[in-house]
Amino acid sequence: MVIQCGDKKAEPSWERYGYRGVIPAGQLYIGPYHRSLRLAASALTNPYLTWIMSARYGLVSLKRPLGPYDVRLGDAKAVTSEQMARHTASLDLEDADVIFLGSREYAALFTESVPHAFTPLRGDLLAQRSQCRGVREKPGLVDAWWEAAATRRLRMALAA
Repeated sequence: MVIQCGDKKAEPSWERYGYRGVIPAGQLYIGPYHRSLRLAASALTNPYLTWIMSARYGLVSLKRPLGPYDVRLGDAKAVTSEQMARHTASLDLEDADVIFLGSREYAALFTESVPHAFTPLRGDLLAQRSQCRGVREKPGLVDAWWEAAATRRLRMALAA
């Protein structure tokens, strides 16, 4: 399970988070779009199997400490397709059923190195947030999305 990062980030605070200068990635992104992606990911799988695609750092675990940053895809300091390919290879995603939740721009970069990833979200951010709510509220949708991810991986493997 891979989800997109978010542009709204928490400020590191010893009093609030118990960290100085950094926050685990799972607590860093606090915007409503990212929160809806996280909640959908929680309905779909275990948090230990969820990774965040950071525009700055590539694929990061929910526990990886990060400081706030202001980088968007395409910026000079943004993750590149070569870096993403190394990250996905290190996680051995080639033979895994993968669901990616995020915008078209992030999905396009991610699927360069994991072309079989299932990317179910469509429409604008509001529509995507609604789809994330749907997967949380309809257990049958969880099974349908994982079945679609497995089918997509299998079809691409057979075509290769």
